Amino acid sequence: MRQYRDQSGDEGVDVIIDEVNEQAKPVEIYAEMLENGDVYRKSYACRRLSDLGASQYRDELRKYVDNKNRDLAYNAAMGLAKFGDTDVVAEYLLSIQDDRMYFARIVNEFFDVFSGDRVELASRLFETCNPYMKNTIIKAIAHFRLDAFRQMYLSGATGNNQQHKIACIKALAEFGYEEDEQILQMAAKDRDSTSWLYAGHRVLCRSEISAVSADAGKSD
Repeated sequence: MRQYRDQSGDEGVDVIIDEVNEQAKPVEIYAEMLENGDVYRKSYACRRLSDLGASQYRDELRKYVDNKNRDLAYNAAMGLAKFGDTDVVAEYLLSIQDDRMYFARIVNEFFDVFSGDRVELASRLFETCNPYMKNTIIKAIAHFRLDAFRQMYLSGATGNNQQHKIACIKALAEFGYEEDEQILQMAAKDRDSTSWLYAGHRVLCRSEISAVSADAGKSD
């Protein structure tokens, strides 16, 4: 690290890391681990290869997505999510949709790290997933504010299915559009559904903002 030893800041650190990686060749190490390691080492190698952006090993990771070992399958699928592999990630998530607790725990992780088109991935899942999975996904992607699904949210927010209504209200509340205010206000009054928690919070925030703006206008 000779000439970089005196460098400071992130740029200097990045240069040092690049040099260490070039000398240690971690991609080759993890690739060998993926091929010949036990199930635990294979799991770790899947994550590290994706962290290092080694997309040339995408096909190797795909081999383990349907593995009987849950940790290995999860790590392989997670690695492919980082590579933006819509097809395989969708197949993996659909394969675990009946395990509600497990699916609900990891769906947020997958959408957060997914480097591909989230609209395409969610659309693929919505085509064949069960209602519970659909509502869980809607909640998971709400903070991304994906306009492609806004019409679905509007329809669901005024429907009769309470769980779907809750998910759609949460998604609409994330947008913060003024034209959705009436729907949110109605949901905020619906104490028979927990959707009022999401809607009420959004309505309250908007009221506070309006009050602050009005006070600011008076002081001018």
